[in-house]
Amino acid sequence: MPGAPPVYVFDGYRLDLRGRILFAPDGKPLPLTPRVLDTLICLVQHSRTLLRRDSLMDSIWPDSAVEPNNLSQNIAKLRRLFGERPGENRFIETVPGRGYRFIAEVHALPAAVETTRERTDGSRSLDEETEQLFRQALRRMQRPTAENCRLAVANLEQCVERNSRFAPAWAWLADAHLFAVNLGHASPDRLVEAERLAYQALELDPRSATAYAVIGTIDTHHGNWLAAESRLMTAVALDTRDFMPRTLHASFVLMQAGHLRRAISQLRQTFKLVPDNPVMLLNLAMAHSIAGDDNEALSCVRLATSFGFPEDTVLLSFVFAHAASRAGRQAEAAAYAARLFAPMADCGRLVTAVFRGLEDRKVRGKALCALDELRNRALEMPGSGMAVILVAEWLTRLGALDLAFGALNFALERDAEVHSRRPNWQTLWVPELAALRRDARFQPLAERLGLTQYWRTFGRPDC
Repeated sequence: MPGAPPVYVFDGYRLDLRGRILFAPDGKPLPLTPRVLDTLICLVQHSRTLLRRDSLMDSIWPDSAVEPNNLSQNIAKLRRLFGERPGENRFIETVPGRGYRFIAEVHALPAAVETTRERTDGSRSLDEETEQLFRQALRRMQRPTAENCRLAVANLEQCVERNSRFAPAWAWLADAHLFAVNLGHASPDRLVEAERLAYQALELDPRSATAYAVIGTIDTHHGNWLAAESRLMTAVALDTRDFMPRTLHASFVLMQAGHLRRAISQLRQTFKLVPDNPVMLLNLAMAHSIAGDDNEALSCVRLATSFGFPEDTVLLSFVFAHAASRAGRQAEAAAYAARLFAPMADCGRLVTAVFRGLEDRKVRGKALCALDELRNRALEMPGSGMAVILVAEWLTRLGALDLAFGALNFALERDAEVHSRRPNWQTLWVPELAALRRDARFQPLAERLGLTQYWRTFGRPDC
């Protein structure tokens, strides 16, 4: 509808100007009095711009003379609504003596009736074979072996060849490439193609939640945490029923930033939407494992595998290895941990030597030699963030903090050369790395990862 007021999205919230309704990230409408809503609309429409108090008051009460305290009360109500703590400034910044600025990243989307997507994304004109290819690809991505990821890409490429205006196929093709990188099935070079495909989907359907989620997750690979937060929460606001944006936000933003409690809470809420989705269950299992709750992690794993998730993926190997090691079953832990280094020759012998050193400090020297070799090889593996951090974890447990920081910083230097960040830095927050996080050298490492800017906006880690 030409000239229709837009919909604004920010941090998962959706502000519909036509309906004069603010929707929460979970899709529920939020109660606002007319003047408080007018205050929010004025701030959002001029986001990142300092609005003087008198200008705001003229816009909100154009025909009335009111006390300045009325505006202060409206601002305070909005801050309470958004859950802002004193001094946090996630949404509204106060500039003393001058006015207010809305500082959350805002995206303006065209207002649309429900049939708009059907007309523009190509789904209405699908033939039966294209639809079958699309559904087959999504089923394969729920059981993401390397072969299934490859076949899903092939299915989706056929979809867009058959119908070049089928926006969901472009978006999920982008996600299939991204998924392969995140699982270690493909090198980070694939991210360039994933991003291109996601923008192609947005050209066809500017309201594609999947495309926004893919681009936001790619932002995390580059350490652009605030952009990732904005894009992923935009995806959540665009489709409150879609589990994928919520899952990616929890796993790739909240968990990597050390907001584990928030991540687990969000994933549990998502579980209620899709209790039988193995990919979502895997992410919840990882969150519980990183938090040190192995019983919950293994319970999620059992559910995920019962729904067809492959047991030999690197993420499940991580969960199994930590659960076994924490229970004192070091030989079993070594067998699972070796899977994370599977492309390496002789990785089983090296990992076994490490776990022997963790059990018996008399052979600590041999364990450190094995770790030196594992570190050097892990740095050559594509998308090996989890393997590198696991090496740092074992070095920390052996008391070799200098070597642990050296491994992590060297990995960042190598990543800078290819302008990408290894996935799975969320494993930095396992209990076993508490000594590393307490060390003064962790703060500079966090700055190199770009996390400190996120913490200034959304708070320090909660684990």
